Amino acid sequence: QYTDIIKWTPNEYIVPGPNQTHRMGYMAEGSQMAVYVNGFLLGEFEDDSYLEGKFGVSIAASDTPGFTVTITDAEYWELPQ
Repeated sequence: QYTDIIKWTPNEYIVPGPNQTHRMGYMAEGSQMAVYVNGFLLGEFEDDSYLEGKFGVSIAASDTPGFTVTITDAEYWELPQ
């Protein structure tokens, strides 16, 4: 089951259209979480119902036929204690 933690909202740091490249970042430490794009903070939230689990990327386009996305690199780091 998927849950939207932060609802989709247009942002000046996300350039729409074809042939765009964006670097996404997600930080989770305890109940604190943050979402970044291209080095800019998009949103932060606190939710103690997600103290463990999995993460991933979900991509969809309801209005763009032939929409494709390529993920070229994915990395994961443990935060220092």
